[in-house]
Amino acid sequence: VVALNAAANTRTASSFFLPLYRVQHALKRLQQDLPITRGSLQTLFSHKPYRSLTRLGLPESLENEVRALDESNTGMLTVSQVLPEGVADGKLEEGDILYSINSQIIANYVQLESLLDESIGQSLQLQVVRQGKLLELTSEVADLHAIMPDSFLEVGDTIFQNMSIQHSRAMNLPQSGVVVMNPGFFLTSAGIPQSSIITEIDGIAVTDIDDVRKVLSAKRTSKKLVARFIVPGREFTSSLAQFEINNRWFQHRQCQRRDDQRFWDCQPVSLPDVEEQVIAGTEPVPGFKDPLLNRVAPAMVRVDFHIPYSADNVYAHHFTGIGLVLDSERGLVVVDRNTVPIGLGDAQLTFFGSLLLDAEVVFLHPAHNIALLKYDPQRLQGAEFPPLNLTEQNGDLPDELYMVGYRADGTFRKHAVDDSSRLTAGFESPSLPRFQQSVVDVFGIANMPPSLGGPLVDASGDVHALWMSFAYQDNQEIKQQEWAMPARIVREALRLYQSGQDFLSLDVTLDYRPLALARQLGMPDHWLEKFLALPAASRRVLYVQQLVPETDAAAKLRVGDILLAIDGELVTDLFEVEKRAQNPEVRITILRDGEVSNVRLQPSRVSALGTQRLVNWAGATFQEPHRDIALYKGVKPAGVYISDTDQGSPALWDRLYRNRFVTAVDGVAVSNLDEFLEQVNKKQQDEITRLSLLTMGGRKGIVSVQPEYTFWPTFEIRRTQSGWERVNYGYDQ
Repeated sequence: VVALNAAANTRTASSFFLPLYRVQHALKRLQQDLPITRGSLQTLFSHKPYRSLTRLGLPESLENEVRALDESNTGMLTVSQVLPEGVADGKLEEGDILYSINSQIIANYVQLESLLDESIGQSLQLQVVRQGKLLELTSEVADLHAIMPDSFLEVGDTIFQNMSIQHSRAMNLPQSGVVVMNPGFFLTSAGIPQSSIITEIDGIAVTDIDDVRKVLSAKRTSKKLVARFIVPGREFTSSLAQFEINNRWFQHRQCQRRDDQRFWDCQPVSLPDVEEQVIAGTEPVPGFKDPLLNRVAPAMVRVDFHIPYSADNVYAHHFTGIGLVLDSERGLVVVDRNTVPIGLGDAQLTFFGSLLLDAEVVFLHPAHNIALLKYDPQRLQGAEFPPLNLTEQNGDLPDELYMVGYRADGTFRKHAVDDSSRLTAGFESPSLPRFQQSVVDVFGIANMPPSLGGPLVDASGDVHALWMSFAYQDNQEIKQQEWAMPARIVREALRLYQSGQDFLSLDVTLDYRPLALARQLGMPDHWLEKFLALPAASRRVLYVQQLVPETDAAAKLRVGDILLAIDGELVTDLFEVEKRAQNPEVRITILRDGEVSNVRLQPSRVSALGTQRLVNWAGATFQEPHRDIALYKGVKPAGVYISDTDQGSPALWDRLYRNRFVTAVDGVAVSNLDEFLEQVNKKQQDEITRLSLLTMGGRKGIVSVQPEYTFWPTFEIRRTQSGWERVNYGYDQ
């Protein structure tokens, strides 16, 4: 071995190698069970050629002296950066040319590193050339190991460490403060980016992770903490952000490096649960000069939703939107599913632009872009405001209509709507099966002013539609579009929740087709006359576009069927079909191959709570297959579904990728999470585990995973009657 590869440039096909001088030194120390000392002046040096050094003021006599010692040497070391508050700060300066240390000429890195490694804690006499003058300086040698972080604080999946010499160098700041190595769930939602330097929390200065731990462990009455931090690239100004730490989703620990052990020494950290005290009835309901705003705005709330673990292929973890209070006595708020896509997460409502209340997800419409949240109405006692009325109008929007928008700054704006058009929104199937609005009739409105959303109301304040954000996939990109969801669809969702019934699905995707198509497919004249008797806007038919496999609909219907009637009533509207399907059995009249026939279908029951359980093993997240897999991929889900794989985890190292099904563990078939847990919980640390896989396309495979439980323990996240909770298994610390 003559060198070690250090780097490469793919553009020029060049590689760079390091000599082995210091590698040999380290190897010998290890073989003798001696520590490998590393000294530092906390200064960066650059090797420059003599021609450049002459321009910096190097006297010719000194150059000749250095050249005479080593003819192969082409230059000398210059100071390129002195780290603030380091041992050489105020002594060395950028541009200094290093001549000698303790009367020994130092002209290359190997000489410098050897001398510093042997001189930790000592004072060295340095001679440097500055502005053409030879100066003598004294500087101590710092222990590089002592100033390098050797521990981290893990709060959930947010990781803090002490500021390193690398961060000090990159930001040209003193080595003080706490670095956000991974913002994770808690800090990402607050907008604190990776590599930020935390300097204060709640006004208390923090210089290391022990300070952070003390602040987080102290009792407090507010869930929100205020952090002051510095972002790389903006080192001369600080920023403020609020963040929240809770114990619901994650465990916390502090880990110390142990060089003679396989794993770091990790100890659990206990953080107090915070019950925020909100005095009911003290928050005034805002008043407006505009009577319509006075009627509508108090019932509008900002919704912030944060997701700790990926489930159902959700495309992001942090969302913001606008909700509308539908029932102030029960504390029910409606919001779009592009703000609350799944049930697992922390929801927070902002009332009146100032009051924050927690909420839980109680309803997720399986087919529509509608979710319902529930808050504690007792927390708003004394803040009286009437809930808004949802109209049942079926047809075009009224001529006089207003959009009340909730702006990003917390204010409200009223905008007259003078042009609306009814349209049918439909999307291509997403590549990863996730919730997506089914084909639906909505309203498009031109020139809508920017806002986070809001209701479309008439002059009396009755709600005719809700301006919502719809997420969909276009090729490989997630896009968003705003439309107005008719109030009658929202009203039916509220009724469904209040009834306590499951959503009943026909398990069929329908779309509109021209009446002419049905005529070409052989529609009998007497049926044609029934459709021609309808208003012009309703002269269309419903076409079976897709079926959910292994359902009653899949057994009795075919793609291409024309749906004519349900229980004897003519249907030409998508939403009417959905409403009529909310029965244990329905009689459907279809046109197929020129023949009209009746079939009896039993709709499937679909939970309106979504996925309620996750299991994490070896760094991969598993769940029961969700409904969208069958709906959009047309496959019967088998086993348990891999919804996510964490970076750096054993699962990812062993290529256990997401969007696949695990059908067996070491040859033992698993069909649900309980069976999967029973098998993997038998596996010891590092025990090879073989997982049988099935792709969406039906391709089989097998992956062997070596679990590691110190940093990747097995745990479960599940929804109970009292809310979400975490259950730890086996080796969790």
